[in-house]
Amino acid sequence: MLNGPIPLRKQAHDSLRFITFIESGRFVTVYDSVTTLVRLSYDESWGSVEVLRIGSRLHNDV
Repeated sequence: MLNGPIPLRKQAHDSLRFITFIESGRFVTVYDSVTTLVRLSYDESWGSVEVLRIGSRLHNDV
């Protein structure tokens, strides 16, 4: 399990730069203008996190 902030992929949103794990890598807190809980998938092969959805503002294909 990774610790500390992780750079968010730029294609997700330029203003969303860092995320922090809350529980078991299932949910994260995204620090932007507001704090929002999001679901995520963890890609071990790339060691990175893909944001699936942030509220109703953002949706990325995976």
